[in-house]
Amino acid sequence: MDAVGAVLMVLITVSTMFSMAVTHTCFDPTDRASIEVVLNKPDITSDLSKLRELRNVVEVEPGRLLIYRSHIHEGIVVVLSLQRLTTDPSGPEYLAVRVESPLAQVNETVIKCGIDLVVNTLNYSISDLRKTCEELGWRTYLVEADDAVRGYLEKVVENSTVKIYLTPTKEGLELSVQAGSRAPEVVNEVNKLLSEAFNLSEVTISSSELKCFTVSVKKSLLVPAVGGEVLKKALTYELRWLTKIGVINGITEEDLNILSAVAEPGRAGWNGRLVYWGESWYPYSELVSKGLIKGGALLRGAGGCSWDYPESELPADPPEPPAESRAPSNFLSVATALAVALAAAIAIVYTVFIKQSRSPGI
Repeated sequence: MDAVGAVLMVLITVSTMFSMAVTHTCFDPTDRASIEVVLNKPDITSDLSKLRELRNVVEVEPGRLLIYRSHIHEGIVVVLSLQRLTTDPSGPEYLAVRVESPLAQVNETVIKCGIDLVVNTLNYSISDLRKTCEELGWRTYLVEADDAVRGYLEKVVENSTVKIYLTPTKEGLELSVQAGSRAPEVVNEVNKLLSEAFNLSEVTISSSELKCFTVSVKKSLLVPAVGGEVLKKALTYELRWLTKIGVINGITEEDLNILSAVAEPGRAGWNGRLVYWGESWYPYSELVSKGLIKGGALLRGAGGCSWDYPESELPADPPEPPAESRAPSNFLSVATALAVALAAAIAIVYTVFIKQSRSPGI
């Protein structure tokens, strides 16, 4: 579905340090288009087996992580997972319910300029290349293999991102320069890099040599594509539905009203998820910073906390009872209708027969 996009990003929280007030984990952009609540309130229990029995539910990790499409909007994915409130791996786990929307996107026209250079004679030391580039203000994303270097360099010049891709070839080293403009400042920075990092003072580029063209690209905005109110409605609806089918037990209408009031897009992920304390739900990081919960608040980004789930593998419809469990009820409905119709027909025939039997001359 177009509303969902090609890939669904579902957050899995991963802790990497223990017994600290601050830990290293990661931000996921989809948190900004999600709402996540941890049902750690006393007396609330859960039974995921009730959900596993239904059609259109994907069990990603047996007994721990299940996803399905929301009943409210086809673009919203519901994620049920078991989570801890601390970084202690032996701590208790609670059911967390997350509603996630794709990020909103807008079309944007951008300018791309570029030129490819092939350098036959390389006058630089691989060991010093990274250091010199960084001293000139370039970010380096390089790897070394067989006395050759590949990867790319990046720098923002006058609000234009400049990237230079390095690719070893039979002819030498190919430098592919890509930029958002051919302003003189961009050209000067590239020529300075070629001269000082690669010792290629004889190799320069000019603004006229940078070939430019315009392209239309999609830019993601850090807001839910379905809208914040729809996302909030989906959260309370799914919590009620999960309660109705027995996945969640012990949550009250008052709890749902409180969650509806405090839920906002962006309150998701390790830091932003809503957890219960006192008589309400609060963002996890807020409780940790006040010392009300001994946990680990996120300090900075790190990799390895999210995974891709192909949209094509997620059923298009929300959960339904298994076909075999629906068949008897359908059969009974049909049988009941037939029985009523047959009884009505018998009654009509009987009435006509009585009237005829009572008529004179018969």
